[in-house]
Amino acid sequence: MNSFEFNKILGAVLGAVILVMGVGFIADALYAPIEGDGPGYTLPEADDGSAAVAEVEVAAVPLAQLLAASSASNGSRLIRSCAACHSVDPGGPNKSGPPLYDIVGASIGANATFAYSEVLTQMNQDGGIWTYAALNSFIEAPKAFSPGTKMTYPGMRKEQDRADLLAYLQSLSETPVDFPAVEAAMEETAPAAEEAAPATEEAAPVVEEAAPAAEETSAVVEEVAPVTEEATPVAAAEDVAPAAAVQEEVAPAANEMSAIAMLLAGGDATKGVRVARSCAACHSLEQGQGNKAGPVLYDIIGAQVGANATYRYSDTLLAMGEAGDVWSFENMNAFLINPREYAPGTKMAYRGMSKDEDRANLLAYLRTLSENPVDLPQ
Repeated sequence: MNSFEFNKILGAVLGAVILVMGVGFIADALYAPIEGDGPGYTLPEADDGSAAVAEVEVAAVPLAQLLAASSASNGSRLIRSCAACHSVDPGGPNKSGPPLYDIVGASIGANATFAYSEVLTQMNQDGGIWTYAALNSFIEAPKAFSPGTKMTYPGMRKEQDRADLLAYLQSLSETPVDFPAVEAAMEETAPAAEEAAPATEEAAPVVEEAAPAAEETSAVVEEVAPVTEEATPVAAAEDVAPAAAVQEEVAPAANEMSAIAMLLAGGDATKGVRVARSCAACHSLEQGQGNKAGPVLYDIIGAQVGANATYRYSDTLLAMGEAGDVWSFENMNAFLINPREYAPGTKMAYRGMSKDEDRANLLAYLRTLSENPVDLPQ
């Protein structure tokens, strides 16, 4: 390459550099900000929505109310996440964590065979108890409840899941601790009932408007009445009296059979198998199996109350058995509706089965758990 060619290339490069620098100077002159040119307007800061969130924040549901609606059956599923580190059977050994049997109501850090963290040990010295509230807080966030705990579980966020797990933990005892009363939760609900009152008052005019229609109907009845009075002599009083007597005699029999017989008439043992799954968490259903948190249910229909010698019943059920009570269809149905109302002090953690259809199906299935099924009432 001769010197002439080299000079052309160098000149082109220098020219390009000068062009770029010139364009930059011109751009700075055109788009430079103008300062001190009168008052300006300050844009508002962006709203991240935190204020709105604070206004809409929903109050937490009281623990007593959650426990009242809890499901020990669902809790038996949730306990699987605990079973890797904790035993749940009576007399079970320590694992990575201490046993959970009889944990509700026990002193915090009271298991002498387990090495607790310093925080839980201090709670024990301070008289701490594993109440439902304490367990709920611990399960929600173990490290927040007791910093330095050996518990590696991150916590259970859903409050209803925690309530269901607590319901199952309640069943892991021969003397279950009662759930806290829900009176406080009911008091919090009272304002909502007061707000609903105006709606009832607004509905009153509708009833008043309907009154004239009722008055018009009564006039029609009065017009028809003479026709009825004229037709009365067709049937002699002597003929009517025996029929009335027959109806009076039949009525008591119908009333006696209606309640449980009509309920069981619609029972389906096949559907009862599904309903019984909620019982299987705490009761064995097959012949020859042992007790769980509750006694065995095989051959339960027709058996004497509290008759299982290998199970420790509540005082109420033992007294019923001594009085000669048996698990008839009627008694079992009443127990399933509300165990604690039927047998105050019972260890049964289950809150009750409100649906007639479910109880009928479950009773039909329980009847099949026997080599000599009890006859259905006629």
